[in-house]
Amino acid sequence: MKFLIGLLISCTIFAGFAIGQTAAVVKPKVMIKVDEFTGKKTVRLEKVKLTPTLELDLESVKSMKPLSPMESFLQYATLTFTNTNSARLRVRDIEVNFSVDSKIVKGGPGNVLINPKSEQIIAVTDISNLALVGKGKAVKMKIGDTIFDLDSDTVKLIADFVRGVQN
Repeated sequence: MKFLIGLLISCTIFAGFAIGQTAAVVKPKVMIKVDEFTGKKTVRLEKVKLTPTLELDLESVKSMKPLSPMESFLQYATLTFTNTNSARLRVRDIEVNFSVDSKIVKGGPGNVLINPKSEQIIAVTDISNLALVGKGKAVKMKIGDTIFDLDSDTVKLIADFVRGVQN
């Protein structure tokens, strides 16, 4: 009888523990890779969910040997938005811009690539502009005519990305 009571208590504790567990959510993180032969530094932030059907990837590549004096001062990032919704964003004016704490922050021009499964919008912006986005409290992003509010977690990830590029 004591065995059965002990078994019942053990099962109840285990069941309570199992019910309290949730599936692990994989959070995006900044990845930094430096080529040991060329010194080229690549910083990536992948699959940041902006909406259930829109993801953002960021990438910046810096050569240790700039091709021009201007390249040593300027640092750019490529923003890739992947829209898996069958309703396309219908971007005419292909530009990505931000509103950071009610101030305009220029994003950059972009291109649209459409395939049967998704639509991709690829834009290039200066890292200094993304640094402003990463410091914002109320951040909105506009792609063409579509406006998105960026939550604080996304803004923090952008700030982490910028730090990875600048270090």
